[in-house]
Amino acid sequence: MDNNLSVEDLLKKEKKNSKKILMLSLVLLLLIVLAAIYSLFVGAARLEFSDLLRVVFQGERGMIYNIIWNIRLPAILTSLAAGMGLALAGAVMQSTLKNSLASPFTLGISHAAAFGAAFAIVVVEPENSTIFSFLDGVYLPALSAFLFSQLAVITVLTISARQQAGRETIVLAGIALSSLFTAGTTALEFFADDLELASVIYWTFGDPGRTNWNQFIVIVFVLLLTLFYFIYQGWNYGVLNSGDELAASLGVDSNRLRLIAMTVSSILTSVIISFVGVIGFIGLVTPHIIRKIAAGNQRQLFLNSALAGGLLLIIADNLARTLFRPIVLPVGVLTAFLGAPLFIYLIIKGRQF
Repeated sequence: MDNNLSVEDLLKKEKKNSKKILMLSLVLLLLIVLAAIYSLFVGAARLEFSDLLRVVFQGERGMIYNIIWNIRLPAILTSLAAGMGLALAGAVMQSTLKNSLASPFTLGISHAAAFGAAFAIVVVEPENSTIFSFLDGVYLPALSAFLFSQLAVITVLTISARQQAGRETIVLAGIALSSLFTAGTTALEFFADDLELASVIYWTFGDPGRTNWNQFIVIVFVLLLTLFYFIYQGWNYGVLNSGDELAASLGVDSNRLRLIAMTVSSILTSVIISFVGVIGFIGLVTPHIIRKIAAGNQRQLFLNSALAGGLLLIIADNLARTLFRPIVLPVGVLTAFLGAPLFIYLIIKGRQF
């Protein structure tokens, strides 16, 4: 009888937790909508609600239309997609590596992708610094960013595969990779001409406001494919997170699954960075916030982390456009101010995953 009661209590607790997680997802969606609407009206130029109504219902064209349709709306939606992608990548890396400090930024993947883009601009195609746009027919910076991000992924996986490699070792390796690729980017800037230098600096200052509709579509396409894959494979990654021995007993190839996860996450990260530049700490901070509120299973963790990451980046972009109006700060500066203290806290706390 006591066993039956304990099982019933467990089922009730699980049902209550599921409702809490569902409520969290709905709240995040609502906050995203509200933050996105608010973002349309804030910036260097103040807009009124009547301006939006004239553009939407009366078909008014002109400066207001261009501000809404060609500047703010792409920036808002790109912030949403980029934040979702970076947070999803961070949640996946933390789960697969079982390391609470793992993220595209702390493992050096973001810096490797930025170096790859800079390498393509300065070395591969020095005569054309706008090749990052699909409208030019060639997308070498994205390809180069992906290849160098894969180099960082292979290095991290090689280190993590060592039997005695602890989580501190992996993070230290990521910091070393970040320093290495940052130094490489600085060296490229030193040898670049003015036009190339301006293009390289683009990658080091994360800013969703520089994107257009074509670039947004590419980010969303890769994001949706990645999100679908990790939600579809959520059970397998839940087993992997429980330990390699349990995964092997259930027929899950942990090494293969981990390699696919890191590869897919780095693809998503490199595509985002190719368009918006380096945005740090979103992938590190967001999964910890979701775990603190309601983690759930791996599918729920991945989905809610993505939603929360999109919300955080929209809010950060709002602050970047309003704190020193009319000057617009790179959003990567604000995310660094947000994430750096938490990163230091996690190191000092020594929190186990």
